Amino acid sequence: MEEDSLDRARRVLVERGHEGLEEDDEVLHRLHGPRPAALPADLQQGVRTLGEALRGEFQEARLVQRLPFAPLGARGQERGQSPGERRGGGGGWMRLRFGQGDEALELGEERRIEELFHVRAKSIKSSAPAGQRLHSGVAVKRRLVHLVRLLPAAGALGLFILTLRKADLGKAFGLIGSIGLTLPLLLLPFLLAIVLETLGWRIAFRRLGRRLPFVAMLKARLAAEAIIMALPSGAVIGESLLPYLLKRRCGLPFEEGAVGVVARKFFIILSHGLFLALSALVAYGTLQGISNRAIGRPGLAWLLLATSAVLAVVAAALATLLGHARIAQRSRNALERLGLSWLRPWLERHAVKFREADAHLARFFSNRPVLLLRPLPCFLGVWLVKALESALFLALLGAALPFRSVMAFETALQLARAMIVPVPGGLGIQDFGYVLCLRALDVRDAATLGAAFVLLKRGKEAFWMAVGFALLPAGSRRLRPVPPSPEAPAHASP
Repeated sequence: MEEDSLDRARRVLVERGHEGLEEDDEVLHRLHGPRPAALPADLQQGVRTLGEALRGEFQEARLVQRLPFAPLGARGQERGQSPGERRGGGGGWMRLRFGQGDEALELGEERRIEELFHVRAKSIKSSAPAGQRLHSGVAVKRRLVHLVRLLPAAGALGLFILTLRKADLGKAFGLIGSIGLTLPLLLLPFLLAIVLETLGWRIAFRRLGRRLPFVAMLKARLAAEAIIMALPSGAVIGESLLPYLLKRRCGLPFEEGAVGVVARKFFIILSHGLFLALSALVAYGTLQGISNRAIGRPGLAWLLLATSAVLAVVAAALATLLGHARIAQRSRNALERLGLSWLRPWLERHAVKFREADAHLARFFSNRPVLLLRPLPCFLGVWLVKALESALFLALLGAALPFRSVMAFETALQLARAMIVPVPGGLGIQDFGYVLCLRALDVRDAATLGAAFVLLKRGKEAFWMAVGFALLPAGSRRLRPVPPSPEAPAHASP
């Protein structure tokens, strides 16, 4: 009787178009549609027996083909599936719910498939620590980059401390205290230098047809100088911030502020080169006499003259390049070639401003270049005031040196300070240079007097840093754009 039932079951399956596992489930378990009423009880029992007999032969192979057990990210979640779903061979979604969704599977088959699934799941989970390690590696790399950036500043701080340790600090503070009530007046030379630079900068802006308020420009310049003196790579940060400060303080369009910052850099380089050449010529004999003690070889005066020539050439090349090479547009094209999707919209929005910046640069450096000399005396005065400040400090501390000597080493050390960008305010390097120059000039007890001189310099800078940070704009208040001055319209130079 049982064999007849099996034969009848095989015939029914063939007639119904048996195609695979899903059709087996439909026939054997009646998962879809109503129970067929035409099958008698003995035939139903035969179908169940046939299913049990055939299941062991192809169940696992068919199921494994339909369920590839791919990683969740590769075949599941990226297509919008939940972690318990996979696509079957018939195109539908098959849900893995071991022990409750496929009642026809025998317990052994369930356990075998479940073990296979868990093995795959473990392999997926094992990749998570690698991802975490990768993220941890990126974080460590970033920390190392920051550490490398801070190393020059840390080394300079160590050199500064070493410079002070070689001195008698008690005696150094005694020298500072001997200045008396005139000590606060030593803050004024720095302010005078900033005023002269701001005045020359204001004159330079007239070439763009702008007459900016002097006090607002002075506040912006003091705020930027505080950042330059206080932070590692402060020169880069402070000068990058100047266009924003000019916009906030003076209402100047950002692109014109950027042109003004470039113009200021041009005048600083040119005036520094000219004043360094003047200092080397004036103190030529002194420099040649102390060359061996200062740098360990002869030719210090010629070295300073060559350096001044390099600065002058750099300034001339910068003016020529900025006046004719469309630097802003070339920079924009270079940024576009990077292919950064987040940067492209910003570049498209500000394409006009890049063209305007090129127009302003061309007008500033190409239109009647002789008039570029107008602001130059103010910038030369900045270097003269800095040399006078150092000579005054040394005289008050009891070391009245010839002014030509002070002018030479002060200008040279200011150049060293400007070149060491990562070190805030030339800390350590400039201070050690002062002590070295005092020794070369045969100043008695140069270490202690140099320490007192350095402490005066750094104390003065600390005061003006506090003032500059207090002048940094806060809030969202913005001024209206400054209209071109009627005396110097935007299309003509003054």
